[in-house]
Amino acid sequence: MRTTALPEGFEAVDPVAEDAPMSAHRAHEVLDAVAALAEPFREAVVLVDIQGLRSADAARALGVAEGTLASRLFRGRAQVARACGT
Repeated sequence: MRTTALPEGFEAVDPVAEDAPMSAHRAHEVLDAVAALAEPFREAVVLVDIQGLRSADAARALGVAEGTLASRLFRGRAQVARACGT
């Protein structure tokens, strides 16, 4: 989980709260889309966006350059967005 403070004017949202912006159905849709990614993209998205690792740490864990990780994140996130219709 990230420990970086949010910018001024933003507040944390409990993802399981009833009034959270993402419904449980939508969350499952997103997780299904992540699960369907090819392994290099899935690993990057899971480490950074789900587990909250910093990019440098995720790149090191995967044994790739930070630029490679950034590319995988971009492509993986784009595929998830397309799969979810956003």
